[in-house]
Amino acid sequence: MELKKGFWYLINLYAADTANKKLVIDALVPFEQMMDMEKVMVSTFYTYALLDPKVCNISNGKPVIKRPDIVEKEFGQLKEIIAYIDYYRKERKH
Repeated sequence: MELKKGFWYLINLYAADTANKKLVIDALVPFEQMMDMEKVMVSTFYTYALLDPKVCNISNGKPVIKRPDIVEKEFGQLKEIIAYIDYYRKERKH
């Protein structure tokens, strides 16, 4: 679970500024050799995205999604990250 926290941080860092994108991809690509990063990143997203305070409030002990647009935007960025990782994986095989 500690790695998931780090990956969640990297997903948010990727989204924060275009200058961060290459740094995040360079940090994630080496993990592809040890684990299926697509599965890890999607799992991380679904673990943390829906309970992110900028997206959700807890009301009467239940989550209330107030900004689904943010989740959709972050999911689009996650798909972009996964596409870059996939590209580097294919390049490494050639």
